[in-house]
Amino acid sequence: MLAHPHVVPVFFGEDGDRPQIEAFVAALSTSAYWTQTTAEYGVGPLTVDSSIVSNEATPAMITAQDMEAWLGAQPFVSADRVYALFYPSQTTIVDRAGDLGCVTFGGFHGEARTASGESVVYLAMPRCASIGDLRGIDALTAPLSHELVEAATDPLPRTSPAYAAVDADHMVWNVLPLGEVGDLCSYEPRSYDRLVDSFVVQRMWSNAAARAGHDPCVPAPASPYFKAVPVLDEAVTLDYDGLSVPTLGARVPLGESRTIDVRLTSDGPTSDWNVRAIDAASLANDPPELSFSWDAQRGNDGDTLHLTITRLADGPYRGSEIIVSADQGTTSHLWFGFVGN
Repeated sequence: MLAHPHVVPVFFGEDGDRPQIEAFVAALSTSAYWTQTTAEYGVGPLTVDSSIVSNEATPAMITAQDMEAWLGAQPFVSADRVYALFYPSQTTIVDRAGDLGCVTFGGFHGEARTASGESVVYLAMPRCASIGDLRGIDALTAPLSHELVEAATDPLPRTSPAYAAVDADHMVWNVLPLGEVGDLCSYEPRSYDRLVDSFVVQRMWSNAAARAGHDPCVPAPASPYFKAVPVLDEAVTLDYDGLSVPTLGARVPLGESRTIDVRLTSDGPTSDWNVRAIDAASLANDPPELSFSWDAQRGNDGDTLHLTITRLADGPYRGSEIIVSADQGTTSHLWFGFVGN
C-alpha cells in the first residue's frame, strides 16, 4: 500500500475541466472521506502535487500499453508519485483487457516502468459525458475517487498485488463486481454521493464494517443497513482467470433444482424489505442459466426465506453467479453468490 500517497495531475493542452478537477483533488486530500476509506488499509494522508501540462497532441485512441510507455519515458516521472492522466474527450482510452473508456469503465489504474525498471503508479481517466446516472463533472469525480483509493490500496496490481481480491470462499465476487475495494461497492446504488464538498464520490469497501455487520461501503449513510445473504456452504470449484479455485457455493446440475436458505439481517430497526434473485448472466444480456422461485420475498431482521434455484444451462465458470438484492423503497443492497454446475 501507499503509506504517503502523492498524486500528480497530468493534463494535455488546454483543459476546460482542469480548475474543477484540481479543486476536487485538493478537497479530497483534506476530507474525512479519504481517511474513512483508506486508513484501515494502512494508507496515510493524500498529498496533491502541482499539475503537469503536456503540450503533446493526444491520439484518437490510446492503449494502456501506450500510456505506460509514454509515462515511463517522461523526465518528470518519479517512482514515489501517483500520476493521474486526464485525457481529453476526443481521445478514447483502452485498458489492458481491451475495454473502452466511457463504455465499460470510467477509469483504471496500473503501473508503468521507468527506463531503469522502477515501477510507477498511474491512473487513466477518460472524459465521459455520462457514467450510469452520473453526468458532467460527476461522471469524472466519482470514478476518480474510486481509482485514487484503489491506486493507494493496490498500487502495483500486476507485480505486487495488495488489496486486490477477496478470499477463496467468496471468489465469485472477483468475477462480479471485481475484487478491489472500490469495485466491491461499485454496483451498490447508494455508493455515489456528494461526500467531498459538492463533489460526487464513491463509497468504498471496509473489511472492518463488514466484519461488524454494518454497511460495508463507507462512509455509510445514517439509515440502518439491511441485507439478504444466501447460505452457500457446499465445497465447489470455480474457474476464474485461468485457475480452478475451490470455493463455497451450492451445486445445482443441469435440469435439477435445489432450495437454499436466505438469511435477512439488519444493524438497526427498520421496516420490512423485499428480496429478489438475479441471474448475473442477464446483466450481460446472455441467455438465462438459472431460474428462481421463493416461498416468500419479504421479511425483516432474523427471518430466513427459502430460494429454489433451477439450472437451465451450464455456467461458464463451472457454474453461475447469482445476485441477491434486498430492496426497500429506492434503496437496494446486493450480495453475490456462486451456483456450481
